[in-house]
Amino acid sequence: MKIRNFYLLTAIVCLMACNSSSNQGYIAQEEVELDWSAWPADSGSALGSDYFIQVSGEELITPDGNPFQIKGIAFGNQVWGNPQLPTFTHHGPEDYSRIKELGFNSVRFYLNYGIFEDDNNPYHYKENGFRWLDANVAAARAQGIYLILNMHYPQGGFQSTGGGDALWEEGQNQQILIALWQEIARRYKDEQQIIGYGLVNEPVPTENIDQWQKLAQGITTAIRQEDSHHILFIERALYAKQDYGVDENYNFIEVEDPSNQWVLEFHFYDPMAVTHQNASWVESLVGKFAQYPDENALEIHGTSQWMADLPTEHLASGNTDWMFFQSDLLQIESSPYNLAMPALQAGGLGDRGKVWFDDILIEEFDSQGNLLGTIKDLPMEDMGGWYLWQDQGADSAIGGLEQRSGHDNSGSIFIKNSTVNTVYSNSSESFVLQEGHQYRISGWMKGSRVPDSAYVCIKLDLNQADGLVVGRNRDYLEMELQNYLSYGETRQIPLYLGEFGAIRDSFEEQRGGDRWVRDMIEILNEHGVNYNYHTYHEWSFGIYYNSANIPP
Repeated sequence: MKIRNFYLLTAIVCLMACNSSSNQGYIAQEEVELDWSAWPADSGSALGSDYFIQVSGEELITPDGNPFQIKGIAFGNQVWGNPQLPTFTHHGPEDYSRIKELGFNSVRFYLNYGIFEDDNNPYHYKENGFRWLDANVAAARAQGIYLILNMHYPQGGFQSTGGGDALWEEGQNQQILIALWQEIARRYKDEQQIIGYGLVNEPVPTENIDQWQKLAQGITTAIRQEDSHHILFIERALYAKQDYGVDENYNFIEVEDPSNQWVLEFHFYDPMAVTHQNASWVESLVGKFAQYPDENALEIHGTSQWMADLPTEHLASGNTDWMFFQSDLLQIESSPYNLAMPALQAGGLGDRGKVWFDDILIEEFDSQGNLLGTIKDLPMEDMGGWYLWQDQGADSAIGGLEQRSGHDNSGSIFIKNSTVNTVYSNSSESFVLQEGHQYRISGWMKGSRVPDSAYVCIKLDLNQADGLVVGRNRDYLEMELQNYLSYGETRQIPLYLGEFGAIRDSFEEQRGGDRWVRDMIEILNEHGVNYNYHTYHEWSFGIYYNSANIPP
């Protein structure tokens, strides 16, 4: 095993020490005997059968009444690869010793349902899966490390990327998941080395948040039929597909629990431009890199509402070669908007139309029309910050980067197959509008088979930021975290930050990922927040890697 990033590891060591899609079609396989020889035999509890971490008001306590703060790190267990049997290539018993030396006291232990049962044989559990879990409990106990079992990949598919609709819409997936949790609770109800159970990771219901509340309540009821000891970690919904956004409760839900042993869980990766820079699964951030801290990078603490736009002339219908378009000058005087960002609009293209955009330029002028300078110069050589959205209920449009298609033979961004209002926005290129100044946006467009009814232009979206517009720094992180902390205080329920972390690219080229980690851990410890770093051993976010998970 190799240390992946010295700066990340150093940040964690210092601060911890100082602060002390759809069903994947699992098929039944013959169970194989794994090499258990390196793992300790489970000698049973050394703490006593009643030694459980418990909820008391807004905090967690030990049985003798002392406050307990979860300071954890995640074991991903390769759940994204859909393992059908447990594997020892991710970590060994010695890794529990390593994380103890780093100052952690717990592991958020990711589970994939396929380790315990097959799709064609539900409700029949694979003993090798539970033996693997037993071995990890024993290894954790040997080092005094707690576990939080997290259902990271439930029946119906991985939720985080929005591909797990089958959990909400297909067959008996929810009942099978509820039964699996009841079986886990039955087996581990007296295991005090486990703090509790994370019911579903980053749920994305297909219709509304109520879907998640009903499922979470069903799981809670089933677990409590077997287990009254362990804490339930109830995560806020990431979003609901037909009701995208955050409600007045920050998408948190609550359950009726006769044991009253549950906490609210949330995840935090703000700002995404830093923590997920160049992430291959986030189209708008591929090829996009960011610094932290960065006082010139704007972040909004609060809400931002679209007010108006400043468009160029629309692209003509039919087939057109590259043409230059330029907006009028926009004068900012007592305006209802204070923030702007570039956007590419292409609605009503039908199933044959296609348009391209290239070389977007935003300029600033004084009140007399004298050029002050260029604010943004955006060659379309990568997707750097551009994200595609459409009016609610539509998903037909296709967009992306097309190499060697630009007006100067470089890349360009295209949109096709749009039937409704379709826009590429770039909030990472937002800027503050100055009173008394004037602004103009320009760029190049061309089209193929564009219908007469289409509306295609380059524009500035003009927004009213109702909150503070601040730099990308520690103050911003603390302000954003305070939204969650205040909610927990209001509800008098403990909070658990189940995931925070930064991608490997943020630690390269002195981009400041180590500073982001330091700031986060300092803030969390100052506020006494229970937390878990994502993750221990993984290529994109882990602090360690080995040859088993290095991409070719």
